[in-house]
Amino acid sequence: MNLVVDIGNTFVKAALFQHNELVSSVHERRTDSQRFSLFAQQHSIEACAVSCVVQDTSDIDQWLNSLQCPIIYVDGTTLVPFHNAYRTPLTLGSDRIAALAGAITLFPQQDILIADIGTCLTLDVLTHDGTFLGGNISLGPSMRLQALHEGTARLPLVNHIGDTPLIGYNTETAIRSGVMQGLSLEIEGYAQRLRQTMPQLKVLLTGGKSTEMLPLLSPSLQLIHQPHLVETGLNAILNYNNATSCQSPSQ
Repeated sequence: MNLVVDIGNTFVKAALFQHNELVSSVHERRTDSQRFSLFAQQHSIEACAVSCVVQDTSDIDQWLNSLQCPIIYVDGTTLVPFHNAYRTPLTLGSDRIAALAGAITLFPQQDILIADIGTCLTLDVLTHDGTFLGGNISLGPSMRLQALHEGTARLPLVNHIGDTPLIGYNTETAIRSGVMQGLSLEIEGYAQRLRQTMPQLKVLLTGGKSTEMLPLLSPSLQLIHQPHLVETGLNAILNYNNATSCQSPSQ
Protein backbone atom coordinates (compact mmCIF):
# COMPACT_ATOMS: atom_id res chain seq x y z
CA MET A 1 0.00 0.00 0.00
CA ASN A 2 1.25 3.48 -0.88
CA LEU A 3 1.18 6.42 1.51
CA VAL A 4 1.23 9.94 0.06
CA VAL A 5 1.67 13.13 2.08
CA ASP A 6 0.94 16.67 0.90
CA ILE A 7 2.47 19.24 3.26
CA GLY A 8 1.02 22.70 2.75
CA ASN A 9 1.51 26.03 4.47
CA THR A 10 -1.21 25.35 7.05
CA PHE A 11 -2.57 21.84 6.51
CA VAL A 12 -1.23 18.38 5.80
CA LYS A 13 -3.13 15.81 3.77
CA ALA A 14 -2.22 12.13 3.89
CA ALA A 15 -3.81 9.39 1.80
CA LEU A 16 -3.48 5.66 1.34
CA PHE A 17 -3.68 4.03 -2.09
CA GLN A 18 -4.02 0.38 -3.03
CA HIS A 19 -2.61 0.40 -6.55
CA ASN A 20 -4.57 3.32 -8.12
CA GLU A 21 -7.50 3.31 -5.71
CA LEU A 22 -7.79 5.85 -2.91
CA VAL A 23 -8.51 3.82 0.23
CA SER A 24 -8.49 6.42 3.01
CA SER A 25 -7.35 9.97 3.70
CA VAL A 26 -6.91 12.46 6.52
CA HIS A 27 -6.70 16.26 6.40
CA GLU A 28 -5.47 18.10 9.49
CA ARG A 29 -3.47 21.13 10.60
CA ARG A 30 0.27 20.52 10.60
CA THR A 31 0.40 20.68 14.39
CA ASP A 32 -1.62 17.45 14.73
CA SER A 33 1.20 15.05 13.79
CA GLN A 34 -0.12 12.46 16.24
CA ARG A 35 -3.17 11.96 14.03
CA PHE A 36 -0.99 11.19 11.02
CA SER A 37 1.14 8.77 12.98
CA LEU A 38 -1.93 6.81 14.07
CA PHE A 39 -3.29 6.93 10.52
CA ALA A 40 -0.15 5.35 9.06
CA GLN A 41 0.21 2.74 11.81
CA GLN A 42 -3.13 1.19 10.89
CA HIS A 43 -1.80 -0.11 7.58
CA SER A 44 1.22 -1.84 6.06
CA ILE A 45 3.01 0.90 4.11
CA GLU A 46 5.27 -0.21 1.25
CA ALA A 47 6.32 3.18 -0.14
CA CYS A 48 5.71 6.87 0.49
CA ALA A 49 5.78 10.05 -1.61
CA VAL A 50 5.91 13.51 -0.06
CA SER A 51 5.10 16.92 -1.51
CA CYS A 52 6.24 19.81 0.66
CA VAL A 53 5.96 23.55 -0.10
CA VAL A 54 7.39 24.84 3.20
CA GLN A 55 10.94 25.16 4.50
CA ASP A 56 10.43 24.01 8.09
CA THR A 57 8.97 20.53 8.53
CA SER A 58 10.30 19.89 12.03
CA ASP A 59 6.72 19.46 13.28
CA ILE A 60 6.24 16.28 11.22
CA ASP A 61 9.79 15.10 10.51
CA GLN A 62 9.71 12.67 13.42
CA TRP A 63 6.59 11.03 12.05
CA LEU A 64 7.99 10.76 8.52
CA ASN A 65 11.30 9.40 9.79
CA SER A 66 9.47 6.70 11.71
CA LEU A 67 8.01 5.19 8.54
CA GLN A 68 9.64 1.85 7.74
CA CYS A 69 9.54 2.26 3.95
CA PRO A 70 11.29 4.09 1.08
CA ILE A 71 10.28 7.75 0.79
CA ILE A 72 10.36 9.93 -2.34
CA TYR A 73 10.47 13.66 -1.67
CA VAL A 74 9.10 15.09 -4.91
CA ASP A 75 11.01 17.95 -6.53
CA GLY A 76 12.16 19.10 -9.96
CA THR A 77 14.55 16.17 -10.30
CA THR A 78 11.97 13.44 -9.65
CA LEU A 79 10.98 11.12 -12.49
CA VAL A 80 7.43 12.01 -13.54
CA PRO A 81 4.94 10.67 -16.11
CA PHE A 82 4.91 13.84 -18.22
CA HIS A 83 7.38 15.97 -20.17
CA ASN A 84 8.39 19.06 -18.21
CA ALA A 85 8.97 22.02 -20.55
CA TYR A 86 9.21 24.51 -17.68
CA ARG A 87 12.39 26.55 -18.20
CA THR A 88 13.28 26.44 -14.50
CA PRO A 89 12.19 22.92 -13.50
CA LEU A 90 14.10 23.00 -10.21
CA THR A 91 11.93 25.91 -9.02
CA LEU A 92 8.65 24.18 -9.83
CA GLY A 93 6.69 23.47 -6.65
CA SER A 94 6.20 19.83 -5.71
CA ASP A 95 2.45 20.36 -5.32
CA ARG A 96 2.23 21.59 -8.91
CA ILE A 97 4.32 18.62 -10.09
CA ALA A 98 2.01 16.23 -8.27
CA ALA A 99 -1.15 17.89 -9.62
CA LEU A 100 0.19 17.55 -13.17
CA ALA A 101 0.96 13.87 -12.59
CA GLY A 102 -2.56 13.41 -11.26
CA ALA A 103 -4.09 15.18 -14.25
CA ILE A 104 -2.29 13.09 -16.86
CA THR A 105 -3.13 9.91 -14.94
CA LEU A 106 -6.85 10.68 -14.76
CA PHE A 107 -7.17 12.31 -18.20
CA PRO A 108 -4.48 11.00 -20.56
CA GLN A 109 -4.12 12.53 -24.03
CA GLN A 110 -6.15 15.61 -23.06
CA ASP A 111 -5.42 19.33 -23.05
CA ILE A 112 -5.83 20.35 -19.40
CA LEU A 113 -5.91 23.53 -17.33
CA ILE A 114 -5.38 22.89 -13.62
CA ALA A 115 -6.69 25.59 -11.28
CA ASP A 116 -5.35 24.95 -7.77
CA ILE A 117 -6.79 27.31 -5.16
CA GLY A 118 -5.12 27.41 -1.76
CA THR A 119 -2.73 29.91 -0.25
CA CYS A 120 -1.96 30.80 -3.87
CA LEU A 121 -3.87 30.36 -7.09
CA THR A 122 -1.85 28.37 -9.60
CA LEU A 123 -2.95 27.80 -13.19
CA ASP A 124 -1.01 25.12 -15.07
CA VAL A 125 -1.38 23.86 -18.64
CA LEU A 126 -0.78 20.29 -19.78
CA THR A 127 -1.10 19.41 -23.48
CA HIS A 128 -2.63 16.28 -24.99
CA ASP A 129 0.84 14.93 -25.85
CA GLY A 130 1.82 15.00 -22.17
CA THR A 131 3.84 18.23 -22.13
CA PHE A 132 3.68 20.70 -19.28
CA LEU A 133 3.86 24.09 -20.97
CA GLY A 134 3.99 26.20 -17.82
CA GLY A 135 1.56 28.22 -15.76
CA ASN A 136 0.88 31.25 -13.64
CA ILE A 137 0.86 32.02 -9.92
CA SER A 138 -1.18 34.67 -8.16
CA LEU A 139 -2.54 35.36 -4.69
CA GLY A 140 -5.12 33.06 -3.16
CA PRO A 141 -8.24 34.27 -1.33
CA SER A 142 -6.74 34.74 2.16
CA MET A 143 -3.68 36.59 0.89
CA ARG A 144 -5.84 38.95 -1.19
CA LEU A 145 -8.14 39.68 1.73
CA GLN A 146 -5.17 40.22 4.06
CA ALA A 147 -3.49 42.57 1.57
CA LEU A 148 -6.63 44.69 1.25
CA HIS A 149 -6.84 45.01 5.03
CA GLU A 150 -3.16 45.69 5.70
CA GLY A 151 -2.59 47.91 2.68
CA THR A 152 -5.41 50.33 3.46
CA ALA A 153 -6.37 52.49 6.42
CA ARG A 154 -10.00 51.53 6.88
CA LEU A 155 -10.89 48.33 5.04
CA PRO A 156 -11.71 45.52 7.49
CA LEU A 157 -10.32 42.00 7.36
CA VAL A 158 -13.07 39.87 5.81
CA ASN A 159 -13.44 36.09 5.82
CA HIS A 160 -13.63 34.47 2.40
CA ILE A 161 -16.64 32.42 3.51
CA GLY A 162 -19.97 34.23 3.48
CA ASP A 163 -22.43 35.93 1.17
CA THR A 164 -20.70 36.53 -2.18
CA PRO A 165 -23.04 38.34 -4.59
CA LEU A 166 -21.86 39.29 -8.05
CA ILE A 167 -22.10 42.94 -6.93
CA GLY A 168 -21.37 43.70 -3.28
CA TYR A 169 -24.11 45.55 -1.36
CA ASN A 170 -21.94 46.74 1.56
CA THR A 171 -18.24 46.98 2.37
CA GLU A 172 -17.94 43.40 3.64
CA THR A 173 -19.57 41.83 0.57
CA ALA A 174 -17.79 44.27 -1.74
CA ILE A 175 -14.44 43.01 -0.42
CA ARG A 176 -15.40 39.33 -0.36
CA SER A 177 -17.02 39.45 -3.80
CA GLY A 178 -14.15 41.47 -5.23
CA VAL A 179 -11.77 38.72 -4.16
CA MET A 180 -13.82 35.58 -4.71
CA GLN A 181 -15.73 36.64 -7.80
CA GLY A 182 -12.50 38.12 -9.13
CA LEU A 183 -10.77 34.77 -8.69
CA SER A 184 -13.57 32.95 -10.49
CA LEU A 185 -13.42 35.40 -13.41
CA GLU A 186 -9.64 34.99 -13.50
CA ILE A 187 -9.97 31.23 -13.90
CA GLU A 188 -12.76 31.56 -16.46
CA GLY A 189 -10.77 34.12 -18.44
CA TYR A 190 -7.73 31.89 -18.74
CA ALA A 191 -9.91 28.94 -19.77
CA GLN A 192 -11.68 30.97 -22.44
CA ARG A 193 -8.42 32.27 -23.88
CA LEU A 194 -6.85 28.81 -23.95
CA ARG A 195 -9.92 27.27 -25.60
CA GLN A 196 -9.33 29.51 -28.61
CA THR A 197 -6.44 27.18 -29.50
CA MET A 198 -7.41 24.17 -27.36
CA PRO A 199 -11.16 23.77 -27.95
CA GLN A 200 -11.37 20.46 -26.06
CA LEU A 201 -9.58 21.85 -22.99
CA LYS A 202 -10.56 20.21 -19.71
CA VAL A 203 -10.56 22.45 -16.62
CA LEU A 204 -9.70 20.75 -13.33
CA LEU A 205 -10.36 22.49 -10.02
CA THR A 206 -8.47 21.45 -6.90
CA GLY A 207 -6.95 22.88 -3.71
CA GLY A 208 -8.03 23.68 -0.17
CA LYS A 209 -10.30 26.57 -1.20
CA SER A 210 -11.77 24.85 -4.26
CA THR A 211 -15.02 23.82 -2.56
CA GLU A 212 -15.87 27.44 -1.71
CA MET A 213 -14.96 28.54 -5.23
CA LEU A 214 -17.01 25.88 -7.00
CA PRO A 215 -20.45 27.62 -6.78
CA LEU A 216 -18.99 30.88 -8.14
CA LEU A 217 -17.67 29.42 -11.39
CA SER A 218 -19.86 29.44 -14.47
CA PRO A 219 -21.47 26.09 -15.43
CA SER A 220 -20.44 26.85 -19.02
CA LEU A 221 -16.86 26.25 -17.93
CA GLN A 222 -17.72 22.54 -17.53
CA LEU A 223 -14.98 22.14 -14.97
CA ILE A 224 -14.22 18.94 -13.10
CA HIS A 225 -13.71 19.15 -9.34
CA GLN A 226 -10.79 16.94 -8.27
CA PRO A 227 -10.17 17.58 -4.55
CA HIS A 228 -7.62 14.71 -4.35
CA LEU A 229 -5.67 15.61 -7.50
CA VAL A 230 -2.34 16.15 -5.72
CA GLU A 231 -2.67 12.91 -3.75
CA THR A 232 -3.57 11.03 -6.94
CA GLY A 233 -0.50 12.51 -8.61
CA LEU A 234 1.82 11.58 -5.75
CA ASN A 235 0.59 8.01 -5.97
CA ALA A 236 1.12 8.07 -9.75
CA ILE A 237 4.68 9.32 -9.25
CA LEU A 238 5.36 6.50 -6.79
CA ASN A 239 4.02 3.90 -9.21
CA TYR A 240 5.91 5.45 -12.13
CA ASN A 241 9.22 5.40 -10.27
CA ASN A 242 8.66 1.83 -9.09
CA ALA A 243 7.87 0.71 -12.64
CA THR A 244 10.91 2.54 -14.03
CA SER A 245 13.27 1.03 -11.46
CA CYS A 246 11.98 -2.46 -12.34
CA GLN A 247 12.76 -2.12 -16.05
CA SER A 248 15.89 -3.82 -17.28
CA PRO A 249 18.48 -1.81 -19.30
CA SER A 250 17.37 -3.60 -22.47
CA GLN A 251 13.79 -2.41 -22.20
